[in-house]
Amino acid sequence: MQNCNVRLKRGKEKLPKNHHPWIFSGAIESIDGEWVPGEIAAVFSAQNEFIGYGHLAKPGVSIAIRLFSWAEEALDSDFWRARLVQAGNLRRPILRPGTNACRWIHSESDFCPGLIVDRYADVFVLQANTIGFDKIKSEIARLLLECNPEIKTVYEKSDSEGRKMEQLPESIGHLMGEKLPHLKCEICEDHLFYEVDLDSQKTGFYTDQRENRMRVESWVRPGMRVVDICAYTGAFALHALRAGAEHVTLIDASQEALATAQKNIERNGFSLSQVDCIKGNMFDVVRRLEREKHRFDLAILDPPKLIRNAHQLHHAEKSYKDLNMNTIRLLNPESFLATFSCSGNLSAEGLQTQLAYAAKDTARAVQILAPLAQGSDHPVLTTVPESLYLKGFIARVI
Repeated sequence: MQNCNVRLKRGKEKLPKNHHPWIFSGAIESIDGEWVPGEIAAVFSAQNEFIGYGHLAKPGVSIAIRLFSWAEEALDSDFWRARLVQAGNLRRPILRPGTNACRWIHSESDFCPGLIVDRYADVFVLQANTIGFDKIKSEIARLLLECNPEIKTVYEKSDSEGRKMEQLPESIGHLMGEKLPHLKCEICEDHLFYEVDLDSQKTGFYTDQRENRMRVESWVRPGMRVVDICAYTGAFALHALRAGAEHVTLIDASQEALATAQKNIERNGFSLSQVDCIKGNMFDVVRRLEREKHRFDLAILDPPKLIRNAHQLHHAEKSYKDLNMNTIRLLNPESFLATFSCSGNLSAEGLQTQLAYAAKDTARAVQILAPLAQGSDHPVLTTVPESLYLKGFIARVI
């Protein structure tokens, strides 16, 4: 079952006993048996109390063990099948008519630390971010297909930053099931259609913003002019157009993403005459639009992660403040701003503070109307506060 027993230092058992899955190398007192990266260890407290089972990382990786079970049980195929079925049962209500894409397995939050699975129509895209799941990814793929007969393919897209931190090379390609004729598929989210390129960013689409897109759409009024900053393939823009926006400006650093956004706009029956696409650095483009006196009634600001670690927090906070400040300057009086951060090291309170500084520096009043967070298919485990990574606000700018 397990390859070795690991005993923790005195005082280091509190978090793992409370079901936080990360055990850092500095917390380990002793190892009984052979440390084989990717294999399973049984973890005990300094008082020899059983805590749980976890995957062993490579030597030198800061998170040495990632716990996935806190019970003394058989860790066989039936164990993983039950774990995958439990996660899938949570998502099935999301797949109502008009939506066939969502996050299926969300790492620590689904008690599978290091495993991400996204569902796009009849394709699962799997991302193994630890050596533990890298070793059993074929078994996981087989079980996913067994448990979800409507799925035809499991495609692997293991190329994340986290995988590099785990000292693992990229692994991309067909994993199990029918081979895809090409790396593009069409999905439907809230009755809007999108082309998903499995060879693009992340696993191809940002399903974590699904519920936020619907909430932002509820604030769009016919005739509005909208700017979508870091638009990617145009999902927020499409919701704005559906609600009656007169014109949408999309900004993104990727020309390929903007080209896909244009295809998505046309495939949903809207005219490209309603849309401007601007390729460029978000900071530079927003400043240029302000200098040119462009004005909008709604801005969506959804930048990529600006903080890679806690040491970058101070610099990144300034970036969030400046980006929100210059975006606010683009807005007409009585307009709306949907602003987000996906940086795990920046709290919701931290983002609100930077928004307050941005409001002060523009001499504008900003009213927060509602907090925003990742969708219900990206659950937050209470014992793992780090699993709350996406936060945002819908605000009125006066």
